[in-house]
Amino acid sequence: MSRTRNTIGFRMLITVLLILLLSAYVLANQLGGSRLRELSGVVTYRERMALPPDSKVTVTLVGTNHSSSETLIIAEEIVEPTGQVPIPFVLQYDANAIRPEEGYGIRAVIEDQHGETLWATTEPYPIADLDNPEELEILVYRPESQPETVATEGQVFLADDMQFTAYFGEDMVSLILPDSRMVILPLVKSASGAKFSDGVTTFWTKGDEAFIELDGNEYHALSIDASLSPWEKAKRQGIDFRAVGNEPGWMIEIRDNDVMVFTGDYGEVQITAPVGEAEVNPQTGNLTYLAQTEILNLTVTIEKTPYTDTMSGEVFPRTVTVNVNGQEYHGGGQELR
Repeated sequence: MSRTRNTIGFRMLITVLLILLLSAYVLANQLGGSRLRELSGVVTYRERMALPPDSKVTVTLVGTNHSSSETLIIAEEIVEPTGQVPIPFVLQYDANAIRPEEGYGIRAVIEDQHGETLWATTEPYPIADLDNPEELEILVYRPESQPETVATEGQVFLADDMQFTAYFGEDMVSLILPDSRMVILPLVKSASGAKFSDGVTTFWTKGDEAFIELDGNEYHALSIDASLSPWEKAKRQGIDFRAVGNEPGWMIEIRDNDVMVFTGDYGEVQITAPVGEAEVNPQTGNLTYLAQTEILNLTVTIEKTPYTDTMSGEVFPRTVTVNVNGQEYHGGGQELR
């Protein structure tokens, strides 16, 4: 009986020792294992240039004051952008690799599909406090010897409600589309004007006019010159009537008796509403547009009397009153067609 109890006791002791060893192993593994942390932010540049397709962005966390001649790399991430700058990144690193006496910074490099450097940080962007990191904005610069592949000045076009920018280069054009997608089209033969096509997307331009075939649809576009007045821009965009006012600042545009866009209180209020034919007062000739829903009553009254702006002194051929759910705005406007 005594021998049996000794055997049982010995087995229990072995079991307890095994449990203690296993617990110590798990604890040591936890203490010595990786502790992942994150740095997040964006990579951007100042030039008004399109990012070529198939570019890649390499973001690296490096040591900045170690004595070794080799770069101390803590972590690295490669981003394949789906749009234009700013390009977001999230860089994960092991906190156990951080040395208290070391300084740290972020390097970023943008390369094209052939591995050529397009933009890069001139020196690592310093991280002041890794324990309390802020959202980072890493600015990269073009190497002086790097030739420009895309024109720096873009030309803005408007097709219906779609606005896009064309960057003309040598025998090619880069189009920045509303969803930040970029397509690069080579120059092809054309009887007149300049035509660019990759067989799927086609862009043809002649003077201020252009046509674009995109995603199976064809659009007629007009060039929008940044130096044009807001009234001329609106006219080129197909706006039929435009009015503005002050105190507070507001603006309304009516297109083809189809839609009204109202911007009020210096941009704080934004309303886009469908609209039908205007009601005409047979005695005065005044026009009234009405857009009404369950939560919105928008009325625009256009009187055939001139209006003088109270701030600029500018005289408009029409007096305009806009009523938004009982709130009235007064100003002046004019027909654009």
